[in-house]
Amino acid sequence: VDPTEDHSVGYYVNYDANPILAGGYIQDKIEFEGMFANIGLRFDYADPNTEWPAIEDRYSLFFSNFLKDSLLTQGPLEDVAATYQISPRLGISFPVLEKSKLFFNYGHFYSLPTNENRYKIFWGGAGDPISVLGNPRLEMERTVSYEVGLESSIAGTYMARISGYYKNIDNESGQVKYLSYYGDVNYTTNENTGYADIRGFEFEFRRDHGRFFTGWVIYDYMVRSSGRIGLRQNYEDPLLQSRATEVDPKEDSPIPRPVFRTLITLKTPRDWGIFSGGYNLSFLYSWRAGYYETFNPYGVEREDELQNNIQWPSTRIVDMSINKNLSIGGITANLFMEVHNIFNWGTLNSQGFDPTIPNNGDRTAYLKSLHLEIYDKEPFLGDETVFGPKQLGVEPDHIGDLRSEDKPYINNPNREFLYYLDPRYVQFGIRFSF
Repeated sequence: VDPTEDHSVGYYVNYDANPILAGGYIQDKIEFEGMFANIGLRFDYADPNTEWPAIEDRYSLFFSNFLKDSLLTQGPLEDVAATYQISPRLGISFPVLEKSKLFFNYGHFYSLPTNENRYKIFWGGAGDPISVLGNPRLEMERTVSYEVGLESSIAGTYMARISGYYKNIDNESGQVKYLSYYGDVNYTTNENTGYADIRGFEFEFRRDHGRFFTGWVIYDYMVRSSGRIGLRQNYEDPLLQSRATEVDPKEDSPIPRPVFRTLITLKTPRDWGIFSGGYNLSFLYSWRAGYYETFNPYGVEREDELQNNIQWPSTRIVDMSINKNLSIGGITANLFMEVHNIFNWGTLNSQGFDPTIPNNGDRTAYLKSLHLEIYDKEPFLGDETVFGPKQLGVEPDHIGDLRSEDKPYINNPNREFLYYLDPRYVQFGIRFSF
């Protein structure tokens, strides 16, 4: 962030950061009477490498339009301290049958918050207060993972694997809003307020070796529940703050989001000759159930009743690749072509909604324009701003539908250029290895 810039004219967002990151690990493998153990430690170091406002008063006028230009020049600043984490890792496996083994994995994993969440300041227009304030003091998100399973070889060609897992996540970064008594301070920042539990099971079946084809199938049934510590919105007004504590914080109900992926690779044997052999044609299909969201235009008192009441469309995609290996004088050349999203399937992305419209207005207008089945139930029933399919005697709409000749009433999201962010593309080239 450049403190010499004039933030009084126009909208201005900028950050220039040079964080320092370092990591290392040590690992040892132990074998004893058929049992194998991998034991290790990982070290992660993160230094935000910046000075940042050290203002204890969350509602300080330095965040208002009156003094925001002085925030980085006259306000108190301090160096943000570096942090480090040590992560234990453990993996154990031992045979239970001639071609089967049990395994157990345990580990701690840390991930950094995004640079945007750490350094971004949105200064707003001349008459606006700061609306977004980064937080480089955010701690690393931690995941503690446990996995136990059984792996078995079938006919020396196939491998089947089933496992159950549990992941405990804490220190998730989440948005927190601060609003002053008179509204002259009104900004959102990020704090380590989130936590989550993920549990599920995974089934995997694969063929890694074969003359004409290989492939695998993976099905992952995952259930996630999440919540937060502290308030999502904070008010300088004691009355509003006391009301906020009645409905916040909360924990979301468990939500299943299964994932299915499969890969098949067709091959021609190399002994078929330089022109016919050595080809590989692969297709990767991926599917994931859509995410759930709470659509609540009625205020926090309805939050629990309407929790996770809409689901966005599932995502699916097919990737294709073809490659040919050539060996000439000790040099291997790999000719390849890869097609991502070969059928150009698209799922409406939430980035298409205009964030500059207050109170998620663009998203709300779109959702209200749809004829959803939830509108035939309370508390939507009787709301004259929405219409359910039973009320109108029509087929229900689905999240992700857009305006068409058959559905001219749909109020599309404003940012059409961001509707689909994963289009088909083709890349090809040649790789050399020596």
